[in-house]
Amino acid sequence: TVVLAAVLYVMVMGFGSNPDNNPTASLTKDTTGVAHQEKVLIASVSDPLEYSNVKVSLVWNSTSVFTIATPGTLTGTPAATGFTVQFFDIANDAKLGAGDYFLVTSSGGAYPVTFNVLYGSENANIASVDWTTV
Repeated sequence: TVVLAAVLYVMVMGFGSNPDNNPTASLTKDTTGVAHQEKVLIASVSDPLEYSNVKVSLVWNSTSVFTIATPGTLTGTPAATGFTVQFFDIANDAKLGAGDYFLVTSSGGAYPVTFNVLYGSENANIASVDWTTV
């Protein structure tokens, strides 16, 4: 019983995971010239990431997590937040890599937004960019 409790404690506290093995990435944000739309570019990534290992979150008032299954509009709850997120795989390799980008469109208004790239089952934040919608 004591050993089982110790093993469960280690698993719950995350001591078994190694965040140093997570990839690194960086994002840049640019306006597109379209009202209420921003382009979030994957500026760099240590290794291209399989879609199954990546999620993105758009934080505005609450967190919405979107899953990348294929290029196009991401699955998630963008309608509930007033945002639409589209993903474009420039290399068409079914991986998130440098040069790929997201278009984030809001329904209007000025809102502070944080866009995060999350990795692995632990949803480790490996890249982030902030802006205020206009």
